[in-house]
Amino acid sequence: MKNTPTIIISGIVLSSALAAIYVYGQQSNSTTSTTSSASDSDSSSQQLQQKIVTQAAATQLSILSNRCRGCGKCVRIDPSHFSLNQATRQAVVTSNTNLDSNTLLMAINSCPAAAISLN
Repeated sequence: MKNTPTIIISGIVLSSALAAIYVYGQQSNSTTSTTSSASDSDSSSQQLQQKIVTQAAATQLSILSNRCRGCGKCVRIDPSHFSLNQATRQAVVTSNTNLDSNTLLMAINSCPAAAISLN
């Protein structure tokens, strides 16, 4: 029975701290939403500019042969850009056109060895 007041006080302190954290989180979310709505047009134009710069810079697709494991995942996802060399059991680039396609980006992101380079 000696510990009962200590437990009750600890519970009150803990619940007060959690309530304060919750209120602070709600205030920061409302501040973020008003700030983000004001800057939505700015951020979307910045994203568009970054996409244009990225597309203009991407001119060469290549396979890092020291990393390629020859799993063929890139070939299955995007056969228009990749094929598998049977002699070396590694992927090779077959096309450097349409470097902004979604399937190419999926193939790059799916490579388990991160062996595909888009420069």
